[in-house]
Amino acid sequence: MGAHKLLVIASDVPEVLNLPWELLRPPDREFLGFDPLVGIRRVPWVDPPPADFGGSLRPRPLRVLILACAPDDAPTLDYEREEEALLEILGTGPDVAFEVGDLGTFEELRDRVDSFRPHIVHLTGHGSIKPDGQGYFEFEDERGEGDPHSARELRDILSGSGVQAVFVSGCQTGKAPPVEALGGICQGLVSAEVPFAMGWAASIADPIATEFARGLYRALADGQPIDRALLRGRQAIRAMCVARGDPSWTLPVLYAATTQTQVADPDSLRPPEPLPRRSTVQQPLPGMTEGYAEHFVGRRRALQRLLPALREGRWQTVLLTGIGGAGKSALATRIVRKLEAQGFTPLPLPSAEKRPLSSGQVLERCGDAFLAAGLADAHAVVRNVQLSEDDRLRYAVTVLNRSRFVLVLDNFEVNLDTITRRVLDPTLAVFYRHLLTDLAGGSRAVVTCRYAPAELPELPGTVREDPLDDFPYADFLKYLLRDPVVERRYAHGQLPPELLRKLHRLLGGTPRFLEQVRQALRAMTAEELRAELQTVTFPTSADASQLGDLRDKYSEGIFAARLYGSLTSEARRALSRAAAYPIAVPMAGLVAVTGVPPDLLPAIARAWQDCALAYAAAPREGTARWTVYGILRTWLLAAERLSAEERCAAHRAAGNYLSQLVDDDRVADVGLAALQVDLEARAQYLAAGALEQAQRVTNRISAFLIRRGTYGDVERLNGELLEAEQRPEPMTWIARAHMQQANYDEAREWYRRALAAAGDLNRREVGIALQGLASIDLGQGDYAAARAGFQQTLAIHQQIGDRAGEAASRHQLATIDVEQGDYAAARPVFQQALAIHQQIGDRSGEAATRANLASIDVEQGDYAAARAGFQQALALHQQIGDR
Repeated sequence: MGAHKLLVIASDVPEVLNLPWELLRPPDREFLGFDPLVGIRRVPWVDPPPADFGGSLRPRPLRVLILACAPDDAPTLDYEREEEALLEILGTGPDVAFEVGDLGTFEELRDRVDSFRPHIVHLTGHGSIKPDGQGYFEFEDERGEGDPHSARELRDILSGSGVQAVFVSGCQTGKAPPVEALGGICQGLVSAEVPFAMGWAASIADPIATEFARGLYRALADGQPIDRALLRGRQAIRAMCVARGDPSWTLPVLYAATTQTQVADPDSLRPPEPLPRRSTVQQPLPGMTEGYAEHFVGRRRALQRLLPALREGRWQTVLLTGIGGAGKSALATRIVRKLEAQGFTPLPLPSAEKRPLSSGQVLERCGDAFLAAGLADAHAVVRNVQLSEDDRLRYAVTVLNRSRFVLVLDNFEVNLDTITRRVLDPTLAVFYRHLLTDLAGGSRAVVTCRYAPAELPELPGTVREDPLDDFPYADFLKYLLRDPVVERRYAHGQLPPELLRKLHRLLGGTPRFLEQVRQALRAMTAEELRAELQTVTFPTSADASQLGDLRDKYSEGIFAARLYGSLTSEARRALSRAAAYPIAVPMAGLVAVTGVPPDLLPAIARAWQDCALAYAAAPREGTARWTVYGILRTWLLAAERLSAEERCAAHRAAGNYLSQLVDDDRVADVGLAALQVDLEARAQYLAAGALEQAQRVTNRISAFLIRRGTYGDVERLNGELLEAEQRPEPMTWIARAHMQQANYDEAREWYRRALAAAGDLNRREVGIALQGLASIDLGQGDYAAARAGFQQTLAIHQQIGDRAGEAASRHQLATIDVEQGDYAAARPVFQQALAIHQQIGDRSGEAATRANLASIDVEQGDYAAARAGFQQALALHQQIGDR
């Protein structure tokens, strides 16, 4: 070894290994710990001597895997500060590649070692000595509690992995046990499988430890031998230690099982191996756009609190609260995906600003989920219109209790009064209270909301409210450095750590614009960023909500505007039009709303994605669907980027596309049920001011909801249209909803209002209103008035050529005959109605009329004809899926 000498302390006596050999000082020489000509190695056995190195090493850059562990039931260790320190130490060196664990578990260490293939594993946390004499490192379990694993277990998972060294920092980790030498953590690790182990009983976030680690890793990254790197680390902290009178420089110790000197191939000309980066893209749940995450980082403590408790049933419901953009939907999605792996079936029920959740949607989605799970009887009950909505919603919770679903009420604040924070829809309010109070079986619920709804001032013991904390700097930096360009710029000093700390302090407290920030930092100079941040000021009187709005405004102006401006004018215009969609759509949906030819749009969409302005989520069924980031939609649709005329055109085009999907029975293209697609089409038409089209879609929705027996939704949707314009159609639908509930006085009043609104010009609506009034007379037994009314509507329908209306009027006239026992008069009129239903292809009407004719056969004793008629009606119901 030339002039360089090694002092090898080989002993199986713990006290010998624990002596501070670094303090030896030959006459007229430096302390051995500072002597550049002497390396000190400890070998925790006497025989055999350290083996000669005969293998090969992986090329640089130096790869370091970081795992910070801080169990809740162990002495306090701020793992986030530990991560911060290591990220700044390793991230600012150009010849170091690193990966940071998210969970602090033993299983994560094993997985990351296999995937990242590091040269060095850096563990920071607590070490302990167990009664068996072995050294143990305290990992975290999924609850965040201590999960000790022995040095031998660590050595087993590192064996054959290519890991050359383990650096363990923290309480007692460098201490040998009072029994056999193989007991301590470092002593137990070092072996033929793991050549080097270093230990230091100090937090790496301590200034001295930080500087030591900086010197050590920089030397190793430069290709220095490990003994010299250890010396560099000691030299880096010498002045600090002397100033304090602190002998801490003696604490870092090296254990070795080999004579090798390097942890990575020092040959700088050898081509580096490609860095294997973990792909952690989180796809949103079906029917949701929120919850997507390019990389899910952080929220370790929240996951540890919530996930085990939900899985085990200690909590049935978790209410995630916090300001907009805090990451509630992403965390909810993470939790649900983890529960899904445990056998729970996700049942997402998202809300949107223009598309709030309703009891009808809850029943529809629950019914579909129950049927898909093989719960046909439960499906039949929630679709039974003879039961009230309240009863069916309560029954749905009963089914959830004996099943394994995880209900997700996302963005629930949309459904609340902003002043009282109470649920606006009375029926939905009943469901929410019942869900939180009575969910006590196999299913779970996750609710995301800016604040806790006021329906239950005191939450039941089975419900946990978990306010989301600010996004810590360690996670902020970790996320930024997942991008290789940002990581490289950070390592070369182009993005100084103090500037990123300022960015986090001012704008990075939530992950809301994190993807756009990271994308912008790929190109922004430090001077540009510094100048932009100098413009950021906040009034001292601003509350949390106001601060959030101001941060959004600054983030839009600094980052979103920069990214948007980097696009071509055609791409910018297309993106702003695409922002009309709050849901994910395939490329055909983008073509419909942007007007860009289908052969050109894919390249433009990829440019959006490259600028973190939109993303393509890949659902499990295959076809990618595109989504503009929700935080950017309002900004992209603003007048500065899209004229009012173009904005209305985009909303109208979106409405046309979605409405056509329902017409063509292709709603699977957007991964939503027909009701959800129609509701979104309606919202698009309303945003465009296209009331005629909005009414047309609302008519289809109302007919569906009447069949499903969710009458409150019919009243709400049509009432919203009346706020825009007093038209007869919404009035007749509201009247029908009342009539179905036998609220005849309310129904009569709404039909009269519709009659007045229709005037003399809208004969079709006059006919519908008169038919409704006649139906009320029929329901109340006033057959003479009913007959006169239906004859009047029959004449109107014939006059305007409304064949469906004519069939309905004939059907009702025949019904009066049946009620009066005149079967001979009723039969030909039903047959006339039947013929019209068949001519216009109305299979539902045909089925109802055949059933009426069969009922006459029963009354007249012709059971063979009755059986045939009922069988025909049954076949028609089955064909159209009318269960």
